[in-house]
Amino acid sequence: MNIVYLTNELQFNILVPLSNACFRAGIKLTIISVNRTSSGFGDDISPQKIKSYLLSKGLDSVAMAGDTAFSFIESEKPHFIFFSTPYEMYFPKELAFSRLSKISTLCLISYGAPASIENINWFNSISNMKLFGFHFVPVMLRDYDLNFYNIGFVKSETVKDKVKDKNKFNIGWRPRWTISDDSSLIEYQSVLMNDILNCCDTLYFFGHPLLWKLLSTRSDLVFVYERLKYLEKNKKIIIVPDDEYFSYFLEINILISDAGSGICEANEFGVPVIFTGNYDDLHSEVRNRIVNNYRIAPSDLIEQVLLLKNKYRFSNYPILNKKPLLMDFLFGGLTPSDNIIRILKINVGLQRFFGRPAACFFQKLLSKLLRY
Repeated sequence: MNIVYLTNELQFNILVPLSNACFRAGIKLTIISVNRTSSGFGDDISPQKIKSYLLSKGLDSVAMAGDTAFSFIESEKPHFIFFSTPYEMYFPKELAFSRLSKISTLCLISYGAPASIENINWFNSISNMKLFGFHFVPVMLRDYDLNFYNIGFVKSETVKDKVKDKNKFNIGWRPRWTISDDSSLIEYQSVLMNDILNCCDTLYFFGHPLLWKLLSTRSDLVFVYERLKYLEKNKKIIIVPDDEYFSYFLEINILISDAGSGICEANEFGVPVIFTGNYDDLHSEVRNRIVNNYRIAPSDLIEQVLLLKNKYRFSNYPILNKKPLLMDFLFGGLTPSDNIIRILKINVGLQRFFGRPAACFFQKLLSKLLRY
């Protein structure tokens, strides 16, 4: 069995676990970095830059243009093709998912929600697409006939153990990595870097690498960048290193975020979330995972935080407190990435012995069993 992973971003906390799982299983994994298109972040996210970045994380990859990558996949005919993002428009036109799905089974590991599943209808149109995610994403997919597997939170495998100081009240700030009309970064930055900063022991800023690029290069955002750097220099704020992003969820008591995926990430670590984005746009299942049931204005944010301070100050949340029990029962409590490999092996075995139609039927059944 062989796997190709197409990546067009600086992403390692899914690739590292998957690469390790492939190594343990003796499976060939080829990582191909390709150009990111329509991103709005300039041309510096090149295949060569992605290759260099992944190499710094101990991952070997090859950089290819879109047409070269397609020719390689066409000749290799891998059993499965994984993607780093669900958006086809970010990939070169030669790598259209409709073309690739005729060669191999496509696979996507869910980032979280809602970004990774907002193209559900499009996913549903590709018969051999497989989605891998964690515990409450399947609830959003219950009305769709998709091959979705609840395998656990893959990104947790890169977490380094940390011990939370029960005598401290720490707050995390996790803004979206894009700046758009409904982004709350600018609207809330003043209260976060003043009032909120003063009511907690430490404020942790969870910033995506692409967000840092925006903050440091756009004239209308550079004041936020300079303020963050000033506070970091004077030890008023901790800017979370990208390499240890999820480990720092073990140190915070609450998270303030306008990102849907931020809600998912915090929920996996048992951390309550104050949502500062557009509440009306959230899926009902995501709404159930946040503290507030309305959009909090910047002027009301400090009051909400103070109300939660006593409640969550001494909480020591268990990491990944909701696991796919059936998956653990069937596969013996493997890591999420090992669960993925096990499911793919079952898929290949079924096709080999029973043919593709029968394999697809059994896979659909397995998908339904392993959703919850």
